[in-house]
Amino acid sequence: MMAGSAMTQEAGSSFLVSPVWPNALRLQGMIDARSALSFRRVLAANPQAKVLVLDSPGGDVQNGLLIADDIYTRGMSTVVPKGSVCASACAYMFFAGRNRVVQGELGVHQISGSASLENAQLNISDILDTLNKYGVDQRIFPIMFRTSADDIHFFSSDEIKQYGIERLGPDMPVTVTALTPSSSTPIIQSAPPSVNALQQEKSVATSFVAGLVNAGSLAPEQAIAFASSAYADEVEFYGKQETLAKILLDKRKFFDRWPIRNYQIRPGTVVVSCSDTLCRVDGEFDWQVLSPQRAKSLSGTASFFYSLNMNGQIKVIAEGGKARR
Repeated sequence: MMAGSAMTQEAGSSFLVSPVWPNALRLQGMIDARSALSFRRVLAANPQAKVLVLDSPGGDVQNGLLIADDIYTRGMSTVVPKGSVCASACAYMFFAGRNRVVQGELGVHQISGSASLENAQLNISDILDTLNKYGVDQRIFPIMFRTSADDIHFFSSDEIKQYGIERLGPDMPVTVTALTPSSSTPIIQSAPPSVNALQQEKSVATSFVAGLVNAGSLAPEQAIAFASSAYADEVEFYGKQETLAKILLDKRKFFDRWPIRNYQIRPGTVVVSCSDTLCRVDGEFDWQVLSPQRAKSLSGTASFFYSLNMNGQIKVIAEGGKARR
């Protein structure tokens, strides 16, 4: 029950229950390997909970995604109260809310370096599928992938409005509007410093391209929205100088012709080189496209390269490649 004069905590977890906020739970602190199970235990003990108040610098990505799925399935609302921070894996949980309110700070970045590109792609694919299911604006994805794992992009009030990050529906619980500010602001725990700036830049470039390639598997409108934020206004596109508008038009025609697509970078094929504010990422990917309406499908392997302007917001300035088979 949500009764008592003091805030109670599920043993071994960071989830709190408070009588101050009726039908509300609170996440306080890091997300770890026990968090998803702890959240389900708290939910089982408090089935009437309708709101999750978030105050966390992030942590374990997979547990964050599992908790987010529970939030979405139960139709809970999420809130980042004034004075609080929800960053990294916590942001996935925030975006899962049926109603979403940001009074504090909401931040995102790319996933921390995995042991292999294959594992990184699985995480990226999970994240894209999950956030897409929650109706997150695709323009947010490139922001995530271009922000290094030891940095955080905090959304400004203008971005929160522009990307529809807040969502206030007619079924928003009264609890949401009654939340009081957090008593303390957590310290964002950065990932360990990279070996050097060049290695960090290569990691950022690799993650950005992996996200871009995986985004090609999204539904046409979503893939176009992603690409519109990832490319520069003018791009050397397969040997020709093209405008962003022309590139998006070509992609739209291809997506309409092949509405079902799957792209996977081949592990061990990616090579990254960086100099000053430019990076080039080369590699190979397996692809498969399908048109149910035309009863046709194609598949194969292709090489790719992307040249990226790393100065400020990462943008693709050149793209090329060719079919292997």
